[in-house]
Amino acid sequence: MRLHHVGIRVRNTEAMRHFYIMVIGLKPHPEKDNWLGWEGGGYPVHLMAGTELSADGRDHTDLARHFAIEVESLREVAKMARWQHPCENLR
Repeated sequence: MRLHHVGIRVRNTEAMRHFYIMVIGLKPHPEKDNWLGWEGGGYPVHLMAGTELSADGRDHTDLARHFAIEVESLREVAKMARWQHPCENLR
């Protein structure tokens, strides 16, 4: 199990991209301009604009604040959490 990436909600994607590249020293993803990382170390930073609205007008900014964990087996994670079904407690 390992941290895959962190989603960061930003108001100004270009300004934050500039900050992470020029100040922090991250490298841009070759194909995705809102993903940043280190050479040879993956792209763990996902900049997400916090202004997207759904068709019903609701703000989806909560989706921008997240972290993703990569696992080899969801079954093993479910066993560790002592869930009978991995999504049982998410309903």
